Amino acid sequence: KAAEEKKRAMQALADEFEAKVGGVVSGVSSSATQLQSPASAMSATAEETSMAGTDATANGDARRPNDEHTDRERGERASIKGSVGKEGRES
Repeated sequence: KAAEEKKRAMQALADEFEAKVGGVVSGVSSSATQLQSPASAMSATAEETSMAGTDATANGDARRPNDEHTDRERGERASIKGSVGKEGRES
């Protein structure tokens, strides 16, 4: 009789443990499902931001040769102004 009672107590303990673990697993699964949508949205936003940053960098790189060209022209104009001023003083 004592062995049967011990067996029933162990079975009840195992059933209780299984029910609690099942509840935890169910809660974690539900939470994971709820987080999936915001995580996907955040991932899409991060990808869009990355693409925008890449575009901005590419646009910045595309402007650099123009900036160098403009700087060269400014230098040439300054040189011409200096030469013209020098010629005026010499005459």
